[in-house]
Parts: sequence; C-alpha cells; structure tokens
Amino acid sequence: READSYSTAHAKIHVLDVKSQFRGRDLGGFLFSEAITSLKSKYCNYDDCDGFVKEGSGDATAASMKSDGCKQKQVYGVECMLDAEEDVTRHGKLVSFYEHLGCRVKSSKRVQYINNNDSETYRKVPMQIDLHPPKHLERARLRRRKFSHLLSSKCSFLPVQLVGSMGKLSVQCHGRRDVLKLDWLVTETPEGIQFRTTHGHLLLATPSGTVSILSPGDQDNEDDSDLDVDLLDKWTYFVPCFVPDEDVIEGVDGHEIESSPRSLWVLGTCHETFLTADSLKQTLSCTRLPSFWQANGANLSLECTSDTPSRRHHYRKGLVLQTYDYASSMRSRFLNFSLGRATLYQALGWIHS
Repeated sequence: READSYSTAHAKIHVLDVKSQFRGRDLGGFLFSEAITSLKSKYCNYDDCDGFVKEGSGDATAASMKSDGCKQKQVYGVECMLDAEEDVTRHGKLVSFYEHLGCRVKSSKRVQYINNNDSETYRKVPMQIDLHPPKHLERARLRRRKFSHLLSSKCSFLPVQLVGSMGKLSVQCHGRRDVLKLDWLVTETPEGIQFRTTHGHLLLATPSGTVSILSPGDQDNEDDSDLDVDLLDKWTYFVPCFVPDEDVIEGVDGHEIESSPRSLWVLGTCHETFLTADSLKQTLSCTRLPSFWQANGANLSLECTSDTPSRRHHYRKGLVLQTYDYASSMRSRFLNFSLGRATLYQALGWIHS
C-alpha cells in the first residue's frame, strides 16, 4: 500500500562548517547530503517492521510482526529550512551551491544584510528543501539496506582524490555517456573499500572492464528490476593490496612486510581485474594486468603510476653497481662508437626488443 496523505514536519539546518584545510573537496555538499538523508530516515522512510507488504504477497512474517504489536511508524513530509549566508563580493555563489543540491530560495522571506564586525558584509538568503515519503515502500526498504549512508553505517572514511599523470581522473555515469571529475570518499568495510562521492554516488566495476558511477537515483530506480541489488553491491568493492619491492621480499626472513609511504598498491575487483587509469583519456577502467597506485598523504590523493616493483628493483640495482670503475668501463665501451652501424628504424627496433 502507499500512504495517501501525511503530516508535515519542520526542520532547520543551522550550521554547516568545513575546516579550512579540508575545503575544496565538496565536503560541504557531503554534510548537507548526510543531514538530508538523516531527516529522510527519521521522518520520511518506513521502518522494516511497518507491516506494509505488496498486495496479495501473503507475507507471513509481516503479518506476524503486525499481530505481535509492532507499531506502524508515522511518516511525514519535511520542510527543511536554512539560511545561505554568503559574502556579498561572491554574490550568488553559495545560493547556487544549495540550489544545485535541491534547495530553492523562499521568495516570501526577506533577504537580510548583516555585518559581523569583520569589515565584511554578508547577505542572508532564506532557502528551503522539501522532502517526501517514498511511494514504493517495498523497494525503498530493499535499497535502504544495501546502499546506506555513511553516518548510519558508522564506517570510517577519508576524503581522497583519484589522480593520474595529468591530474584528476574522470569516470563515466552508469547508463549514460556523461563523464565527470569527482571528489571521493574512501570507506572501509569488511569486504574491502568503496569509493563514494560526497553526494552518495558509488564507483562501480563491471565484468566488461568499464568503470562507472552509480548515482543514488540509479540505486533507487524502479525501472531496472533486471539488475540484482546484491550483485551491484558486490561490484562496488575494491580489495587493496600493497606490493613490496622485489629486493625487500628477498630480505624478509619470515618477518611480516609492512607498507611504507612510497609503497605501491593494487586495487582488485570481484571480477579478478584491477582498477587502472587510461593514460590518454585520463579515465578509470579495469584491466586483467595489475596496475599500480601510490598514496600521497600530504594532499590525500591516490595516484595511478607507471612505476612498478621490477622497475624500482632495476634502478636500485643500477645505483649499487654504478661505481667509478663501472662508469669508466661503460664509457670506454659505448663512447668509441664501435658497436656497429644501424638506421634509425633499426636502432628503435633494438630498443623495443
């Protein structure tokens, strides 16, 4: 059944604050999305014991729960208000930010201009967002169990940027051709790690090797009944494994190997592929061959690098062997230009071979 009518609750967001060192990663949007999701969970969504079942389904469990006195939760529509307090020199920037998140300016309320004794003038714009209970109750409960928001799941997370040789990497939207550059939150779970955007999108690795983002709208889409929710959930997990250098492995002597700030990592999927970055298109994808990533704690980034353990071992070995006698012998061997003759294409062929 669907609720035909509901009462309206009123809420207000007073402060959303991001520390200066973490700004520029859309964490303000993340805080707003989490606040809205919390309001929906508390006032708009039905509990699992609400007794609602599909008509004609004959769900004995739900019937027994209802007979045992499990009280049906009352749901509300929510009118959530907030004041966008922006610097007049950046007129409209904060208002546009909240409008992008689904808010609207309350034209019936007056815009106030205030001064906080800091030689700056701010304008205070009243805004509002309206929340409504879901129409498809059974589907909403199923999706809510699989794709919960971060604060309710109580898992640790870290803001991070996925970068390549030319900066932030792009990713394609699931089911569409839109390509976006996004800020990510890495969340840790028993199954591995998940990459979420600050607005609830999930990074998804498919069996074909493509990588896309699954938006909250796609997660709750009623028209994609052919997609298995358990399967989609499994595709969003990546298993990190650090790869020690070859010369370190040789000298372990049975001791456990620990990662270092310069360690290389691989991110495996359930399809036995590895997350990588296309060096030309600068987009995320998956490949059967391991692709290596390096974490940078200074700027909280994860970079897809061309560096490999074998390459590191080669250069370390070269540094050990490059004594004065070794350099002199190489100089006398190659600078006499007595190795033979070759055309440019022949020489390039030797290099590749």
